[in-house]
Amino acid sequence: MADDTSTPPPLRVLPDYLPMEIENGNVVIPRDFWAVMSPNKLTDDWAVKSVPLAPFFELSAIDSSTKVVNTNHETGENTLAVRKAWLSKVRKIIFGKKYRDTVRMGWNTGLCNEMPKRTGGEPSLWGENNSVDFSFRGKTPTTMEDVTNILFGDEVIKMVKDGHFAAAFGLLFKWGYYLTMEGCTSTWAEVATENYIRTQGFRVVLGNRCVGEKHMSSHGWHRIGRKMATNSFQTTLRRKQEKYWGVKLLTSELIRNKSKENTSVIDLRDYLPLKVIKEMSRKDGTKFKYVTFNAGTNTKESVLGQKVGELVHWAKDHDIGEEEVKLVVTSRKFANFDMNVGRRIILNQSRKTILWR
Repeated sequence: MADDTSTPPPLRVLPDYLPMEIENGNVVIPRDFWAVMSPNKLTDDWAVKSVPLAPFFELSAIDSSTKVVNTNHETGENTLAVRKAWLSKVRKIIFGKKYRDTVRMGWNTGLCNEMPKRTGGEPSLWGENNSVDFSFRGKTPTTMEDVTNILFGDEVIKMVKDGHFAAAFGLLFKWGYYLTMEGCTSTWAEVATENYIRTQGFRVVLGNRCVGEKHMSSHGWHRIGRKMATNSFQTTLRRKQEKYWGVKLLTSELIRNKSKENTSVIDLRDYLPLKVIKEMSRKDGTKFKYVTFNAGTNTKESVLGQKVGELVHWAKDHDIGEEEVKLVVTSRKFANFDMNVGRRIILNQSRKTILWR
């Protein structure tokens, strides 16, 4: 039987946020101030360290005449009751519905900013030679609802059922995951967070340094904002892929890792904007695993049909004729053939043949 007087495990060592750094009357919040990605998981040991900064989040602590924050305000007292109130404010107010709505609108703005601004002419098609952008056959979604409606509407569902997985997954990634991708240069979360801090009247600025031992490449508040804006949206995308497509892109799983599911590998390079490709920092680049549901019904013939069908769709998207594809597939060198090389070969040979039906 365990000894009831045994020593409990030590608390996680948190950095000290004192002495405070003040800039133009505002407290500078270090990158690692929030300590964890989920505000609901902040604990009393964090509150002990952080509560002295609480008055900078409290309008009543600001002197109405001098606009100076009273650092001795009651909201900054280090008592259990005050710390509980501070934690509640962080969870329900600072990171409450208003902030979540703000960063979701920021995400919508971020997607809208990536859409091509056309005044006329033909919409872009697929492939590097057609300048792949963030639109799709003239459609330019600018909200999460728009993205969901297009991805799981009749047109894209038919693409998937016809075996054109790469094109559908390309839409999914550039609309649903690019804005939260490591390396993405869009500042939608930063702009939304700054706007929220200003409209709430918080007397804080976001700093660039970490006070703990762990380095963070971006501010924790921005990271939390990205997560809060897109968590439920990306969960919806995953569920609907299984329901409507019968396949699902595994955006966070490395190709080399073993999977219990029936997975295949697909390259989305030809269906992503060059901007997205350049900003990718993932080890597998544009290659992803995807899982096929109800895989027990698959046969070698059906898998071959899907693989060949994908090549045919790719060729059509690049205006490559039937004869060029046949020339490559029936080549005597095909036994030792690199399919990516083959794609480049038929692309270079394809300018003369009319697209087959």
